[in-house]
Amino acid sequence: MKTFLVLVGLPLGTILYIVLNVLIVRWLMSTGREIASATFHFLKRFFRIQFQSLSSMRIWTTATLQFAAIAVLALLLQQPLQLLALASLLLGYVFFVSALSLSLLAQFPYFRKASNDVIVKLCLVALPVFFGFIARGYASSWVGEVTGVSASNGGSAVFAATAFLLCLVAAALLALSALVFELAMLASLVVSDKRGSYKVGLMLLAAGSFVGTYGAAYAAIQLPSSRLGNLLLAAVVYEFDAGPAMHCDLSKEEKSIATGDEPFLKALYLSTSQEKALLVKRGPALFRPVVLRNLKANDASLLLQPLRIAECFKVTVTPSRTSKAS
Repeated sequence: MKTFLVLVGLPLGTILYIVLNVLIVRWLMSTGREIASATFHFLKRFFRIQFQSLSSMRIWTTATLQFAAIAVLALLLQQPLQLLALASLLLGYVFFVSALSLSLLAQFPYFRKASNDVIVKLCLVALPVFFGFIARGYASSWVGEVTGVSASNGGSAVFAATAFLLCLVAAALLALSALVFELAMLASLVVSDKRGSYKVGLMLLAAGSFVGTYGAAYAAIQLPSSRLGNLLLAAVVYEFDAGPAMHCDLSKEEKSIATGDEPFLKALYLSTSQEKALLVKRGPALFRPVVLRNLKANDASLLLQPLRIAECFKVTVTPSRTSKAS
């Protein structure tokens, strides 16, 4: 029976598939041109209405700011920067481009109408909570990998890791915005009925916004990356979560590197007991200025090295005079 179905069903299926394709092609040949023309005129009218809300001043100002910002970012990233300055530069650029893009999109009637929709408002409340919960879980795992112990011992690092992982959401939104501006760049060539500086400015605005949002997405991805994200987390753990190690039981070699103006050894106190701590040794280049393009993933000279669990705050009981006399 199965052999019969295969022998009969396969030819019939092939014939039906060919007939269906022929019918679709004939339908497209008869009405496809009308559908394409109607779609083109609809999109042209739609984009023309959106672009009419933009003034020449806003177009040229936004385009100039986008190109200037990407040029300044590219110039500064070529220079050696401190970790805090590098992270602030990347985050600042992401916020700046996001603000420019949102300000520009808010001028379009379609986006202004969509922003007042109830579903959009609910998503703006619910999605940050959802993504924040997921990012918090992955942040704990990430901090645990960097420190070698439970993430509960590094509260500041967990907060920083959560913020870095949320940058992935920002990167995805910025990449989507880059696609929108790329389509707008193509549409601006045909839909605008104005000539001269307005149309040139419209094309520059779309091109600048595309380059800016794409660059901001790239900047946002760098923060949770293995090469820069691990480095930033190691610096946060060592600077904010770890404390001086001189209260712990140290060897002579450990005491020598735990003292001085720039200690290379600190104690990450365990959350379960302040009498024990994980001794962490920082790489020699952890706090030195870095160039983003020269960073390598899991570079030992830039990360933390967990050493051992040490006892801390040990109280030494000295015999009293009375006990000595007796």
